[in-house]
This record gives sequence, C-alpha cells and structure tokens, in this order.
Amino acid sequence: MKKIPRLFNQLRHCVIIAMRSSKIFFLLRIISRLTLPFLGIANAFCVKYILDIMTSTIDVGIKNDNMLHAFTVLLSITLIQVFIDNILSYIESIHQEMITEHLQITIMEKSLGSDISLFDNAEYYDQMNQASSDINAFSSLVWTFFDFISSFITIISTAIIVGRYRIYFLLITVAIALPAAIIRYFYTKKSYQLEKSLVNSNRQKYYLYDTATSKQHAAAIRLYRAEEYLNRKYVDIWEGIFSKRRAMHKKRTTTLFFFDCMPSMIVVFLSLVMAQSVVGFQMTVGEYTLYTGQINLFLAQILTLVSGITRINDNSMRIDNVWSFQRIPSKVSDTGKTELRRIHSIKFVDVYFSYPHTKDYVIDNLSYEISSGDKIAIVGMNGSGKSTLIKLLLRLYDPDSGCIEINGRNIKEYTLRSLREAFACYFQNEPNYAFTLRENILLSDVHRSVDRERLNITMEDSGLDGVLEKAPDGADSYISKLFNKNGLELSGGEHQRLALARTFYRDSSVIILDEPSSSLDPKAENRLFTRLKNIDDSKIILFTSHHMSNLITANRIIYIEKGRIVESGDPDELLRRDSKFSRLFSYQTNLADEDL
Repeated sequence: MKKIPRLFNQLRHCVIIAMRSSKIFFLLRIISRLTLPFLGIANAFCVKYILDIMTSTIDVGIKNDNMLHAFTVLLSITLIQVFIDNILSYIESIHQEMITEHLQITIMEKSLGSDISLFDNAEYYDQMNQASSDINAFSSLVWTFFDFISSFITIISTAIIVGRYRIYFLLITVAIALPAAIIRYFYTKKSYQLEKSLVNSNRQKYYLYDTATSKQHAAAIRLYRAEEYLNRKYVDIWEGIFSKRRAMHKKRTTTLFFFDCMPSMIVVFLSLVMAQSVVGFQMTVGEYTLYTGQINLFLAQILTLVSGITRINDNSMRIDNVWSFQRIPSKVSDTGKTELRRIHSIKFVDVYFSYPHTKDYVIDNLSYEISSGDKIAIVGMNGSGKSTLIKLLLRLYDPDSGCIEINGRNIKEYTLRSLREAFACYFQNEPNYAFTLRENILLSDVHRSVDRERLNITMEDSGLDGVLEKAPDGADSYISKLFNKNGLELSGGEHQRLALARTFYRDSSVIILDEPSSSLDPKAENRLFTRLKNIDDSKIILFTSHHMSNLITANRIIYIEKGRIVESGDPDELLRRDSKFSRLFSYQTNLADEDL
C-alpha cells in the first residue's frame, strides 16, 4: 500500500513532463487511446449484425439493403480507426522525441552540475549510465497507465457482453490468465535487477568499443599490435553479460511455456462449447462470432492489464533510479550570497585535503598569502599537490579542514558563479572541443557578448596565426574531422596554443596556468612566458611548470612537497642558497648542458 502514493506522485510528475513537452499532443494521445476501445466494440457488433443478416430468412431485397447499411457503418468505423491509428502513430513519434530530449537534457544538466569529486567514483558512472537508459520510463509510465485504463474499459465492456451469455466463462478465463501474468511480473523485476548488476560490465564493453573505433588510440593500438587483445577482451566481457542474460531468458521461457498454453486451450474449449450451441440452434452464427471474439479480446485485455501492472512497476523502479541519481548531493554547496567582483588577495589558512575514498592528505596543513601583482610559480615533483591546490582555489573540491580566503572572506561566502568567473584557468593537458576555432576560444566567456577585438588580439598573441593560415574557413573552421570533412587536424603544440587562447580571452583578475608549455616548442614557450611577464600588476598569476628556466618569470616561488610548502621566496634568492629549488634548477640545467 505504501507504494501507491509514491506511484501517483511519479505519475503526476510524468504527466507534468509530458504536458510541458506539448499539451496538445498529450491531450490528443489520451483522447485517441480512450476512443479506440469503444470503436473496437462497435466494430464487433457490426460484424455480428452482418452475419445475422446473412444467415437470416428475410426477403433478399431487404437483406441486401440492411447489409449495405451495415457495411457502410462498418466501413466508417474502420476508416475512423485507421485515421486515429495513423494520427496517433505520428503524434506519439513526435511527442516521444520531445519528451526524451527533455529528459536527456535533465540528465546532462545534472552531470554538468555535479561535483568533480563524483567523477572519481566508478559507482557514479554506473548510476549515470543506468539513469540515462531509464529515462524512457517517465513517458512509458504515463502511457502504460492510460493503456491500463483503456484495457479496463475494454474488459468491462466485453464482460457485459459475454456475461449476458455465460458469466462463468469470464471467471474461468481470469483464473487461467492470472498465473502467467504473475510469473511475468516476477521475471520483469528480476530482469531489471539483472540489468542493474550488469551496468559496470556494459560500460567496460562500450569503452572497449569506443577505444577500438576512435582515432585517439588508433596509432598506438596498431603499433603495439593490440587489435586481437582488445577484441578478445571485448568478447570476454560480452560473453559474460550474454551468459547471464541467456540463463535468465531460458528460465523465464521454460517457466512460462505451460502457463501461456493454458489460456489458449481454454479459449478453444469455450469456442467448442459455443459451437455446439450454434449446431443446436441455441445461438446464431453472428452471436457465436461476437462471443468468441469478445472472449479472445477479454483474455487479451486481462493479459494486457496484468502486463500493464508489471510495466508500471518496472517503470516505477526505473523512475526511482533516475530520481536517486538526480538526488546525489553536491559536497561543494553553492550557499554563498556575496558577489565577487575582483580578487585582490588570496589566503590559504591551515588547509588539509584528501581525495574521496583515500586516507592520505594531498594538501597537508598548507598556509600561504597571495596579493595583486604576484606572479607565483608553484614547483614540486609529480603528485606533490600542485594541481590539487588549483582545484581547491576554484572550489572544484572543498578542503577537509582549514579554509581559503579571498579579499579577507571565506570563499564559501561567495556565489560559485562569481567566484569561478574571477579566474581564467588552463588545466593540465586541457582538451579542445570538436567545435570551430572561434567557438573553442569563446567558450571561456560564453555569458558575455563577443569582444571581436579581444578575440583577434588573443588569437594573434597565442600564436594561432599559422593555424588560421591553413584553416579553410578561418576562425569558423572546425577542429578535427569528427563532424566536418574539412576539419583541422592540429598538432599537440597547436592544441595547447588554442587552449591557452581560450584562457587568455577570459578577462579575469587571476590567471592560473597548470603546465602551460608541456607541448610548446621553445619559440612558442618563450613567447608565452614573455607575455606572462608583461601582464600588468593588477592581476594575480599562478602557474606550474617542470621547465625551471620558465620560473624566472615569477616574482615568487612556492616549493611543495607531499602537500606542504617546504620553501618559498624570490627565485633569485632561492637560487643563491642551497635550497630544494636551486638543486632542482641545477639538476635540470646540468642535464641540458650534457645534451648540448
């Protein structure tokens, strides 16, 4: 009983979605579905009337006139049914696509709004994948419910008709049909539970397929001759999934075989009983056709009714799953009320942080202050916490303890939107998008009107003039050939210059660059750091780099080791004394000299 209020709440929500997509289509679908059962009954009575006329002993002339009128009515009913069926088919296909897109957008919005930390968890991907496959349940629940009502109307109508002849015929039909329906209900639930358990395996299978068919991995796969290995791995996963599904279907089919045969056998038996009544002149041929047809229809609708209950329960479980995904909470809560206009100071106060599902601190009791005009290089070995520090500053994660202050206020007091708008950031190995060159750059500031002058200056300063020269449509040329045969195939350095252009186009008070020159040639690298050196002192610049020579651009160095700042200061000062930074700088310089 507890499920009924929840079910009606789900139904109400689904109706709202369907009406929001199109009120007219929604109402037309309901009217059509509720009209068809009555047309079916009218059709059955017309056929009965025609057969009775054909077997009657009235005058031939009158018989022909009556048959003509009856066939005219039958033709009209049939044409109306065909018309409604075709209109319904058109409306359903269009309306369904509108509903599906609406629901897919909600899943996409949830994913786009989810914490970065959720993407560190395989369970989140499983839930998102399952939710994406379950979204059709919202539409299915509505129309299954109205199909349920339509079947119920048909059952009542056929029961009234057949009940005039033998009421116990109906009772026998119901008793025989119910066991098969109950077993179907049981296996529908088990099938859904099986599919949920296979989500992770299916994701692995799709990942292998995408890997084998994408350009990104094509060269390495052929070099390592890994084709057979990937194919075998894919087949092994598929066989594991298939064997479980096959076992379920085999058991279901075996169990249902006997119970599915019984209703058909009973209908044949009841038809035989009525045929004997026709032979004994206790029933007309028209009545025989009407009653046998209605009993078959009654049986079919009983099965449809119980199947509808099964589908409603199945859809309800799927909707619960989608809602469960949508209710996944965000740890980084947007509760701030203050709008951040410009950043003048940043302060880390006793910050501790560890990634979800890990115990070790990546940032360990870190404190530091930054002010306008600072150009700070964050130095450290791989895994020291440099990139994590950037993510905490952008509130992609929140510290486990301690706090980060901007302009003297905890960053949680600012709205997430205004906080992040104050930063322009190049993330390590930041990817580009299969959009145009122009769209790739403008993506960093889509909420403001396009500044064409700044766009042109940014492209020129980022060294994209060579890319523009070979671009067939200039800045409107697509990146990659994924969607456009004339798309540009960029080198690693060109990709990095484009991503940097996106960062510099955004007019923010803090610029963050995480390994911004990893793919640049020496000339482009020098151009980048000269540009950083010349940026006015009203901005704050934070950058990381493994190329020690670039760090001279900074006016301060922060050396991080295991999440702690072990030393900081002016680069010249650190180079003069026996510091970790000077040793690292000397090591890299000596390697460069040896190479020369």
